[in-house]
Amino acid sequence: KQLGDAVAKFTEVQRHTTQQAQDRANRLKKVRWASSSVDEYQGMKAFILGWTEKAQSLVTGNIIWSSAFQLQEQIRAHQLKKCAFKRDCQSDM
Repeated sequence: KQLGDAVAKFTEVQRHTTQQAQDRANRLKKVRWASSSVDEYQGMKAFILGWTEKAQSLVTGNIIWSSAFQLQEQIRAHQLKKCAFKRDCQSDM
């Protein structure tokens, strides 16, 4: 009888220990998942903050937004100046 009681008690302790080990393993998995989520969050946060800084510099800068037509006119004017300058330089030679 004593042996049977000892085996029953040992079995109960073993079951309890196994359950505790499983619970700890599950908590460890959750902690690892949380840590990985925090790392991912930090990366996304840094990425977003970087783009926010770029957007702020665009907003606060003295940027003159021109229409496509105005840009084309500026390009043509610049090209005409280049051509005139080349002609002047060639005639001097």
